[in-house]
Amino acid sequence: KFCLPPSRKEAKTICIKADGFKCSPAGTLHYVSLPVCSRIFPNISWLSGGRSITIHGKNLNVMDWAIILDKRGQTLHNFSCSANSTTCHFQSPELMSKEETKFTYLKLEVEKEHVNCHTLQYDPDPKFIHYELTTDMEPELELKIHKENDKLNISVSEIEVVLNYDSDVNITFTVQNITTTESRSTIHSRGKWEKNDK
Repeated sequence: KFCLPPSRKEAKTICIKADGFKCSPAGTLHYVSLPVCSRIFPNISWLSGGRSITIHGKNLNVMDWAIILDKRGQTLHNFSCSANSTTCHFQSPELMSKEETKFTYLKLEVEKEHVNCHTLQYDPDPKFIHYELTTDMEPELELKIHKENDKLNISVSEIEVVLNYDSDVNITFTVQNITTTESRSTIHSRGKWEKNDK
């Protein structure tokens, strides 16, 4: 392990030379700017965590850690994430909080230097009210799941629906869309009885 001298943004040729030996075959070393965080999406998670979040920016592959801090600057969580130069994906960690809404602050760390990113908001977990299963068109099934409105903006791709029937039969539903009224949201999904499920 060794420290590199400072340089401008450019490519350098580098080789390794030990005492009494010739220089190793040359390689290219690229100097780049510190990472830049332009946005995160989504910028809100439910308190129990596990939501897929993507950081968008530049040179994200040179960061050591992403850090989530509270408003007092205390580290709540730090993690590495699978990154290329422009995106970095991670699962939001669980956050224990008695507050209805909690704001946390995401920073990127490079060699112990912190780069400001964005605010990650935490809201309570989604609250599901009840469901309606329609079997009139069997073997085609229609399932409507009703939930309270919230600020989480859950997308169709984030929802998996599996109905457990008679303790040993699982029916997987495909979510079609989500509709919203003033009082609630409804998740519309379709599934199918398989012949061996009857």
